[in-house]
Parts: sequence; C-alpha cells; structure tokens
Amino acid sequence: MADQKPTPSAEVKAVLYAAITDAVSDLRKNAGAAAQAEGLKNLAEAYAWVTYPNQPHRD
Repeated sequence: MADQKPTPSAEVKAVLYAAITDAVSDLRKNAGAAAQAEGLKNLAEAYAWVTYPNQPHRD
C-alpha cells in the first residue's frame, strides 16, 4: 500500500491548498488588494468543488 500513488483529486487538492496558502500570504503583504481577495475566493471555491463534489456550490 505504501507504493500507491495519490488519486488525481488528492493531487489537485494539494495543489489548490498550496495556491490558497500562497494567496493568503500575498494578501496579507498587500493589505487586502481586491483582485487578490477575489482570486483567493475563486481558489477556495475550486477547493470546495474538489473536496465535496456532491454538494451544491456557487457557479
């Protein structure tokens, strides 16, 4: 079992999580730039879609 590769959704979640943490860091440095806040919201929504695909989400 140790040699199993992560599922594609697990890989996507990891990439999205890394992007979210980077976006939060950038947002803190730039004191809440509106465009960065919107980007962070979009990343969080993408993470929600991957994590809970059967739940209703905003379009």
